[in-house]
Amino acid sequence: MRPPQNVVKFRLAGFPLDALDQKRMRRLRRTSDRTGVPIPDLISEIVGQVIEIWLAEAELPNKIVKFPAARTIVSPEFC
Repeated sequence: MRPPQNVVKFRLAGFPLDALDQKRMRRLRRTSDRTGVPIPDLISEIVGQVIEIWLAEAELPNKIVKFPAARTIVSPEFC
């Protein structure tokens, strides 16, 4: 459902905050108070970390070395 035309999403330093619930906003505020880092800087750092994780996961299939399946020969005396 789309919001009405007269509703504007709340933004903090360009970051839309409509996707954050109250619990996450409180956690950001506590972390900001404890570390002395402003909330917009925390959000950009978190977004950067998430993007790095996504890029690493996307490269993972290229880094896996596939070895040929080992063939096992069963001799008749073991059957």
